[in-house]
Amino acid sequence: MTLFMKNNGRILVLAMSVIGIMLFMYACSKDGETIYEFNPDEPQAVKAPIVTVIYSAKALGDRQSNDLIYKGVEQAAVQYGVDVRQFSPESYDEGMAYLRTMFNYVSSSKNDTPRQLYIVCATEYDEYIRENSHVFAENPNAELLYVNTSVPLEEGCGSTLYMPYYGVMYEAGALTSAVFNKEEVFIVGANPVDEAVKEAIDGYTDGFDSEYYEFEGDWLAERGYYVHYLGENSGEGYHIPDSTAAHLLVYPFQELSFYDVPVYVPVCGGSANKMNYLMDVLGGAYYVLGVDVDLHKTNSPLAAVRHLDRAMILCVGQWLSSDGLPHHQTLGLASGYTETVIHLDYTLGAKDYFEILVSDELLRQIHADAVRKEEEYGR
Repeated sequence: MTLFMKNNGRILVLAMSVIGIMLFMYACSKDGETIYEFNPDEPQAVKAPIVTVIYSAKALGDRQSNDLIYKGVEQAAVQYGVDVRQFSPESYDEGMAYLRTMFNYVSSSKNDTPRQLYIVCATEYDEYIRENSHVFAENPNAELLYVNTSVPLEEGCGSTLYMPYYGVMYEAGALTSAVFNKEEVFIVGANPVDEAVKEAIDGYTDGFDSEYYEFEGDWLAERGYYVHYLGENSGEGYHIPDSTAAHLLVYPFQELSFYDVPVYVPVCGGSANKMNYLMDVLGGAYYVLGVDVDLHKTNSPLAAVRHLDRAMILCVGQWLSSDGLPHHQTLGLASGYTETVIHLDYTLGAKDYFEILVSDELLRQIHADAVRKEEEYGR
């Protein structure tokens, strides 16, 4: 496991075993370069609040949602003066071992200070988190924030944050043809099980199938999309080797008989980063929708962005406030924490083509429909 700890403006990167983490949490403090055994009877200086983050296995470095969370927590540390510890496990089992250690620590340290906020960004541990979150109800100095779930925890056992994909992906799907001037779309999902993946693809395909444009001929009738999943189970499909990423770039032509370069819609975390990297290396006319992040590339004039970094700053501020964190909050398209970003000047002729299909009034209508449909989704 890798620990990223912010200390006096520096990021310390430490490779730690689970036993090492237990010693770090239970018995040791750090003062400059001197490590000493903690003595509960010794007068202690007032310490800054601590924010601890646990990610899915190998999640950091995805240049997608997890890196945005990391960025936001680090910015919150500067803004609010809190200490930060960010843990990125190497495997599912290592992450589970850390969670068990963390929950045991919360259960056995009810009188410890300073205040601590534990942010968990790994939904593959959902069952364990929900079964054991009651330990936070028993500890006045520890609080849990469970990210990326639409289902609240039991009252008093922690807070939840959900940033839905549906609205922003609906909007992106509706605008795909007008922005990219492409008829065929290749959607790459991590797996068909995870809530966020399913919602993102549902939103995109519902928007893509909408009939907003007035255009002569049968051009709209020829549009189509294909969905391909990289894994079968929850947590799978977010990390692929370069060879698989390369295969995905030729798959539409070899297996699906696409005649033109499609728009790629990657809903697969770190795997999307691999695909984007190979597109840059290989060059050519690959088009890609930015998901979670704005790619700022000529072959990506459209992005469905979730501002998870801003959400982390918001949540840390709420936690430190007198009101505290809400039991559950959803930050979607209506809140501005998700948005569709368009760079028409990236693609030659895109601006003129877009203006033929989409008026300002239609753009407002698509946005309003996306907000409404996001609110209705899953009811």
